[in-house]
Amino acid sequence: MSWSQYLPQDRIKWTGGYWTHPIWPSEPDVAVIKDIVASVLPEKEIDFSVQFLADGARHKVYDVSHSSWSKTYLFRVAIPLDPRLKTESEMATLVFLGQRTTIPVPKPIAWSSSAEGKLGYEWALVEKIPGVELGEVWRKMPWEKKIEITETIAEFLVQLWAPNMRLAKIGSLYLGHAEFSDDHILEHKKDDNEDDRLDSCPAKKTDPKNLGKDKFTIGSAVDSAFFSDRRRYLTTNRGPFSSCHDWLDALIHLEQEMIRTAKVLLESKEDLTPEHQAEDWDDLVDEIGVDEDDFEKEYDDMVALCHKYKEILPLVFPLQEAPYEDKLSCVLQHYDLRDANILVDPETFEITGIIDWEQTYSVPDWYGIDYPMFINTDEPYDEGEPPVPTTYDEDSPDYNAVLVGNRDRWDAKQLREHFDHAVQKLMGAKDWRPAAAQNRLKELFIEGTANLTDPWCHAKYNMKCILEALKISETAAFNSERSDQIDTELDGS
Repeated sequence: MSWSQYLPQDRIKWTGGYWTHPIWPSEPDVAVIKDIVASVLPEKEIDFSVQFLADGARHKVYDVSHSSWSKTYLFRVAIPLDPRLKTESEMATLVFLGQRTTIPVPKPIAWSSSAEGKLGYEWALVEKIPGVELGEVWRKMPWEKKIEITETIAEFLVQLWAPNMRLAKIGSLYLGHAEFSDDHILEHKKDDNEDDRLDSCPAKKTDPKNLGKDKFTIGSAVDSAFFSDRRRYLTTNRGPFSSCHDWLDALIHLEQEMIRTAKVLLESKEDLTPEHQAEDWDDLVDEIGVDEDDFEKEYDDMVALCHKYKEILPLVFPLQEAPYEDKLSCVLQHYDLRDANILVDPETFEITGIIDWEQTYSVPDWYGIDYPMFINTDEPYDEGEPPVPTTYDEDSPDYNAVLVGNRDRWDAKQLREHFDHAVQKLMGAKDWRPAAAQNRLKELFIEGTANLTDPWCHAKYNMKCILEALKISETAAFNSERSDQIDTELDGS
């Protein structure tokens, strides 16, 4: 029972190692893709082209075009890591951003969040945004253009941070036509005439005046912390969350389940199903996500560390969270705003699009309002300006990775200053980044929670830092008197 429950035979398998990624069980059928596109595009009578374009860890992308069309499209096939939820929330987010902001995002045409159709995968058809990845032209871009790019990104992010865009819960966006069952599995309201084979859900324009009523809803958080590796087969609360306390409590609980079920699986080797017996034991252990020898020695300490995070949770994230009282102030966060997800015109260097919104969800403003990833680097090694490297060509014998890295850090620091000025001007506030000392404590806690199972030594180090900040000994037990004392100390800091 344990093996079929926690590591089912029809599971998505992952590669080993630190940079793990899912393994596609089969190749999508291009002929089926063409049938689907023909069913949803008005130009279906034309013999259009469907060409493979790119292969990512979570999607396979196909270019859909015809010489007579004014637009081209992308057909994205999704490996079912987070069935229904990931596709539905990404499409809802794109619709939302297209209506409420000037951020250039792909326009959804149609999608299916079911893998039960002939294709065997979830899919989405979106308009293709022209341009190239920012990283492809960054080295040859004039400095003034880099500043313009940075300031434009600031304009986009300030729109996400605006008061009228704030949300009161932690979770992902979904269109209002979607329903959620008790276990947060998304289902369509299907018309009698809807094609069961395609199970398509045409994108609809929504009235912004209805936002927050029945057109969009905040639902389960689409975050790999909830579905990576074996996590999708474990039971946990995925929100939406009305407090940071509940959010972190759910994440800690899931890591506790990862540890508990790992022990259950390792101790039930004799109960392997016939299908599991046909697999290599070492491969199964890799999927369980532990080192078999180390885990036996470290299990008790890992369990104790999870309990410590649970114990300290109310001190870092009280149920009544000042300054929001009983209401959170959340912003949508593009967690991966790096150069690969910023598209620009290769000639003018103007931004043409922002892509990869698939795990966007609302987070507390103190956590989500920050520099974009493409300039959010470490500080330069020295205070003085480093020299410009003689070459950025990694194949050149004169290439120096240390010099290049330091110059990149310096450039990013200068661009952060331009970002500061742009945001200050747009928001009318000098201190736009929440930078209170207690927020750093919260960040340490969140980082530690993410590492409770791998590498758990980082979570242990973070807990040590948290306890030092709270002035608690590592052996101290939680009590309400100490909680009141810490609250007073933090309020006075």
